[in-house]
Amino acid sequence: MRGGDAVIHALEKEGVRYISGFAGGIFSARHERMGVEIADGYARATGQVGVALTGTGPGATNTLTGIAGAYADNIPVLLLMGQHPLGSMGREIQQEVPSSIFDSFVKWKGTMSRVEDIPAIMRRAFTNLRSASPGPVVLEMPQDVLMMEAPDEVLNYEPVGPGRRAAPDAADIERAAEILLNANFPIMNVGGGVLAAEAWDEALELAELMAMPVASTLVGKGAFPENHPLSVGGGVYPRSRYASGAAHIVNRRADAVLAVGNSFRLPNATDGRPIPEGIYQADVPILADAKLALRSLIDAVRDRMGPGGPPSAARREEIVAEIREAKAKWHAEWEPTLNDESSPTNGYRVVQELMK
Repeated sequence: MRGGDAVIHALEKEGVRYISGFAGGIFSARHERMGVEIADGYARATGQVGVALTGTGPGATNTLTGIAGAYADNIPVLLLMGQHPLGSMGREIQQEVPSSIFDSFVKWKGTMSRVEDIPAIMRRAFTNLRSASPGPVVLEMPQDVLMMEAPDEVLNYEPVGPGRRAAPDAADIERAAEILLNANFPIMNVGGGVLAAEAWDEALELAELMAMPVASTLVGKGAFPENHPLSVGGGVYPRSRYASGAAHIVNRRADAVLAVGNSFRLPNATDGRPIPEGIYQADVPILADAKLALRSLIDAVRDRMGPGGPPSAARREEIVAEIREAKAKWHAEWEPTLNDESSPTNGYRVVQELMK
């Protein structure tokens, strides 16, 4: 078996169905960056690893922006990067670009320097793609290594499978449950980690159990239904630049924030003004898979609620009414712009009409 066949063999064993790229992939793009964007979109939509293919030189540099975007949003994208033969690398051959250009934008990077190492490198790649916080991986594939042959048994591949998920520490879960239950106005902020862990059902269950308002980051859009009475839309604590008016109003009321799969990176959590010192000092940092952590937290909250059970119907309606009032106030402020009939039509009205 040749090295190139071994790569395809590994991809098949890992369940990869599609490869996108400029160089004749299954999804053929007109530009290398678009090949990465296709893989990125596929990964976001399906929760599976997106795979893109490119050559060296300008092909590799063209993918850099797409890979940087996947890194910023923690998207599992595998970039298969072609390269000059091993003996030519580092000798300033025409259009040679080293894979080191990706060093600041990948979760892991590997080079296939021997054909016998291909199965191990592919396993490390998929382990990084599917375990812990997701992110892009780049594999550098020298041309001569792809053409080399090795016995089939040497290149045989055992798939990594679905990856490994970290469970939360039980003591941390108990402390978090205690804080939430003792708070007067707890809120939940959901980010892309909820989508990556497929934890949207758990987020909804906990929010309804405790009657907690829920806001999302831009990357976390879709993790919580925005037509739900407890949703305040986009914009996390304390003052995201992209926040809805309702999120700004409700977030100010919070005395406890449960942030799930949210890194609080700028500008998702601030409008550019300095953040008060210590505001992001987590009382209970929980390093775990979001789905497993939320399930454990739901169980802990139920156990601690006791005979009184969840918040009363009156308290729940009070919170929902406050969210409804905040939304109404924000919509009223935008009403003149959203229904402005002057010409040319503004973009806000176009979106408003499309949403009807």
